[in-house]
Amino acid sequence: MKELLTYIAKHMQTIVRVFTKNRQFEKDYRANDTYYDVVHSFPEIADKVLGEVDEAFPLLACVNDNLVYACLNSQERILLIGPVRLYFALPIRCRIQCELPDNSLFHEGKNCEFHEFVGEILELHNLFHETNLHEHEFLEHNCYRENEKGSHQYFTNVMFEKREEEIQHNPYDQELRKMTSIE
Repeated sequence: MKELLTYIAKHMQTIVRVFTKNRQFEKDYRANDTYYDVVHSFPEIADKVLGEVDEAFPLLACVNDNLVYACLNSQERILLIGPVRLYFALPIRCRIQCELPDNSLFHEGKNCEFHEFVGEILELHNLFHETNLHEHEFLEHNCYRENEKGSHQYFTNVMFEKREEEIQHNPYDQELRKMTSIE
């Protein structure tokens, strides 16, 4: 278990905290020792997230609309993973607002691909539970529906738009020059 949590902390460039079922902190696994822990300075974040997690589903929580945490039950422990920053805003149900100082240490978090983050959370969840949880079930439980098609379609559309924005496109004039030079 120790090796798995260390791997996730390093892979996600974040902190994995382990709590007892009674919400007592036990240990943390960090990407590096200099990484600042917002939860340590603001324990109300952990209290709120740990208070809302249930046995059946991992929980996503968003602090101040930019830091995302995940919390899930293992067999004997509760795991709190984060913070990470997602490339786009999510309509997450569990939102926490707190006054963080205007210090970059309080706002750091690795930018993370949404599906990569969710994949790691679901792998951990499915490791500790008999029934496998799928991404669309996870999204339905943690996010508000954007429309009748459900939040999964919303996330798919946002991911496509963000990837399109990242791809370098040629200006229209350059495309015309290429087309005319081929003819």
